[in-house]
Amino acid sequence: MPKILPLRKLIIFIYFVVWLGWILLVGNRVQQYFSGTVQVQVANLTVPIHESAELPIYSKFNVTQTFKLKEVVNVDKVVIPIRQPEATKSLLYVSVQNDFGEIAIQEFEMKPEVKELEFPLAFEKPSNNLAVFLSASEVSWKVKDTDAPRIYREKSIRGYRDGKMAIAGIEKEGNIGLSAFATYSRVDYMKKQFTENHKIASIWLKDGLIVFIILIWPVLFLDFLFVKKQQENYE
Repeated sequence: MPKILPLRKLIIFIYFVVWLGWILLVGNRVQQYFSGTVQVQVANLTVPIHESAELPIYSKFNVTQTFKLKEVVNVDKVVIPIRQPEATKSLLYVSVQNDFGEIAIQEFEMKPEVKELEFPLAFEKPSNNLAVFLSASEVSWKVKDTDAPRIYREKSIRGYRDGKMAIAGIEKEGNIGLSAFATYSRVDYMKKQFTENHKIASIWLKDGLIVFIILIWPVLFLDFLFVKKQQENYE
C-alpha cells in the first residue's frame, strides 16, 4: 500500500501536467485563429476571359471604371485580368481613387506572361465607391492591335449594375472585369457574417462544441486509465 500512494501521486501529477499542456496548446491555436485576418472579395465584376471580350488600352483610349461596394470598407487591393500580346511589352498607367479623393498611382510593365494586374492599396479612410483609371499613353493607336495591353469588357450591365465605364471620357454601357479585396480581423469578419446570416450562429455553436470536446479529451482519456488502474490495484 505505501508503494501505491507515491505512484498514485505521480499519476495525478502527470495527469494535470498533460491536461494543462493540452489546454495551452489548443488555447494558443484558438487565440491565433481569432487574432488572425481574413481577406474577402468585396466586389467582383465578372467578365468572360476570352478574345471576343478584349478591350485594348492605348494612347487617347483610356478607360475609367467606377464601382460601388456593399459596405464602407478599406479595400486592400484591386485585381484586373489582362493580356499583353506575344513578343511585345508596354507600360500601363493605373490609378485608383476613393470617395475622399485619396489616389493611388502605379505604372506596370506589361509582359505576355502577366495574366492579371494586382494593385495593392493603402488608403487611410474606408470608402463606399472606387474609381479605376487605366491608360497606356506610350502605345500609339496605330499599333493598338499588335502592342496594346488588353483588359476584358462585358458590354451588358446585367452582370453588375453598380458600376459605370467610360472610354476616353465617354460613358459606355457595361463594365470591365476586376475584383476588389478587403482584409477583416477574424472577429470583425464573424460580425459581418452574423449580420448577413444569423443562422451561422448554429455553425459556430457546433465548432465551439468540437473545441470543448478537444479540450476535455485528455481528461476523459486519462481519467479512464486512472480509474482502470485503481480497479486493478484493488482487485
